[in-house]
Amino acid sequence: MPFALPISAEDIADALFMSVTTLIGFLIGGVIGLVVGLFAGYAYLDLTSRIADLEATVNSLARDRGDLRERVAELEADRDDAADRDNATGGDDRPDDR
Repeated sequence: MPFALPISAEDIADALFMSVTTLIGFLIGGVIGLVVGLFAGYAYLDLTSRIADLEATVNSLARDRGDLRERVAELEADRDDAADRDNATGGDDRPDDR
């Protein structure tokens, strides 16, 4: 009794067809995955660039805010000094515009 497997030419053709279609499927899937990955990478780089721009803008606004607060404090101090001088001299030397 021989131990040979009953394999026909049709079985070999089916195996080759399945192998070729599997290989083509993996290649197409790989190309699609590569394209999706490239687009996702580009979108990620674009978003990180925009986030960096926003961060720079926020930092600039925070510095401007600090500068403006310092300027307001200087102006209020000048106003208080002027009010103190007016009170020390006996009042307002400006004519009334009423």
